[in-house]
Amino acid sequence: MTYIGGTCTVGGTTFPIKGATVKGDNKLDVTRYFLNNLGIKKEPLGEEFRLIQWTLKGEFDSLTQVRRVASTTAAGAMASIVLNWISPQGGSLQVTMPNARFDTGPALSSLKVPQITFSGHALDDGGAAGPIQIVYTTKDVAP
Repeated sequence: MTYIGGTCTVGGTTFPIKGATVKGDNKLDVTRYFLNNLGIKKEPLGEEFRLIQWTLKGEFDSLTQVRRVASTTAAGAMASIVLNWISPQGGSLQVTMPNARFDTGPALSSLKVPQITFSGHALDDGGAAGPIQIVYTTKDVAP
C-alpha cells in the first residue's frame, strides 16, 4: 500500500515515528503427516501461544515515551499502540495492539539527532478483541 501520511499513538499519546515493524507467528504445527493419511497432511494446529512482536523507531522529542515505558514496565502494565496509514486514493490501514508490553527500550542512539527505539510483544488479555486487530478500508465500492 502506498501511503501519504499516518499516525502512531502509544497509550493515547502521539509518537512521531520513522519506522514500525509488526511480526506475527501463529506457532502452528505444520508437520502433521501420519502413516494412515495416504500422504495427506492434516490441518495445522496451534502448539503454543501466538507471538506478535513490534518495534517502533522515532526521534527523541521529549521524555513522554521514556517515562511511559519506565512506568508501565515498573507497574507490570501495558499500553495501547495504534498505527494508522492513509493512502492517496483515500483508503487506510489501521493496526491496533490494545495490550502492548514493552520488552526493550527506550534505547537512545548517538548524540546527533537522538533516535529512540523500543519494542515488545502484543498480548491477549482473554477478551474478544485479541492481541492485534488490522483494519483495511478503501473507497472502492467492490474491492
